[in-house]
Amino acid sequence: DEEDDDEEYGDNEEDQEDNFNTISRPGGDCDGIDNFGCFETNTFCNGNFMCEDCSSPSCDDILQDPLVKLRYQAACGTCSNNNDNDSNNNDSSSMIPAFCFSGNTEVHVRRKGLEGLLIPMHNLKIGDEVLVDNYNKYETVYSFGHYNPAAIGNFLKIVTTDGKITELSPDHLILATNHHHDNNAFSFVPAMMLRKGDLLVPATSDKNEKTTIPNSNIDDVEYDVVVRIKSIEPISTRGVYAPFTTSGKIVVGGLISSSYVTLNGSSTINILGRQVSMHWIAHAFQFPHRIVCYYLSSCDSNNKRKDGYDQDGISLWVARPLRIARQVLQEKDNSKVSPLTTILWIMFYFILILFTTIEQILLSSYFPILVGFFVLVATAAAINHSFSRKKY
Repeated sequence: DEEDDDEEYGDNEEDQEDNFNTISRPGGDCDGIDNFGCFETNTFCNGNFMCEDCSSPSCDDILQDPLVKLRYQAACGTCSNNNDNDSNNNDSSSMIPAFCFSGNTEVHVRRKGLEGLLIPMHNLKIGDEVLVDNYNKYETVYSFGHYNPAAIGNFLKIVTTDGKITELSPDHLILATNHHHDNNAFSFVPAMMLRKGDLLVPATSDKNEKTTIPNSNIDDVEYDVVVRIKSIEPISTRGVYAPFTTSGKIVVGGLISSSYVTLNGSSTINILGRQVSMHWIAHAFQFPHRIVCYYLSSCDSNNKRKDGYDQDGISLWVARPLRIARQVLQEKDNSKVSPLTTILWIMFYFILILFTTIEQILLSSYFPILVGFFVLVATAAAINHSFSRKKY
């Protein structure tokens, strides 16, 4: 395998740098902020990573490349060939709303004081402490956004050059090269927009570890250790799982990923002229969920009904808002935004900022001091009020 990698990526540093430019950025203009890499609505990212009108290609052209098919279905809907009704009927299935990982992927958990225990996703349960970031950072799984061992999901199987494997839904967010930035910065991007040769971020426990990939741009990114994608292929397998952690991150297959998905096929969404991270929006929106299931410890692995799941295994904290959000986004893309919609977007945005601020205070090391201070103030006010009543 090592010899194959050398042949594919070059035998020396100069060849590898050339291959980075040809493999990771093969040209094309699918670097838009919205609509799955394309700026215009009703367009999709084709096999050459060029934005193409949804009505241009035939189903036969789309079905030749499974990844192109996924991007087309996500941006344009089910493939429809006006000249071939049979083709359309044979391809009537679209991506299921899996927004999850497969049950075959592996995670590191900490149980009974033992760190680094490697278990398959289908054995993960609420209350487990799971690896979420570099330097052995573990957090509690407080809920599952999607939990259905019986369902068959559509996933992308991603294999890196060092042998790491993850399987996640096409719209799931993973920490990777963000092609929207000239300095090759990293952010949580949809798996369906990844390319062979892109860089992902593995979890490392060594603060002194540095990447060994020769690459002229690597000094410009914020992560010292990265790995390249060797292959991406669509698969279908049984079991769909989306564990939620307190930070919204999780290490799956050794790679740092998000607990969430994109709703518009991009890593960001335009709100009031600002590009806002889809990962941040999803995490802030789940703050009330964390209040109930984590901070108040009202959800446990023995009774998932407390958390609330529908017949497809999707958490009710996710299913209902997800349907509303998709309707709003569809209206935003297909019609002129009304003043009322603009006001609602402003309110929504500032509510998320409020949620984030409150949680930062809760997690602050000064929070116990603040609580103690307010308790003292309240106690003093109560005593003063009591003396005042006795005096008069």
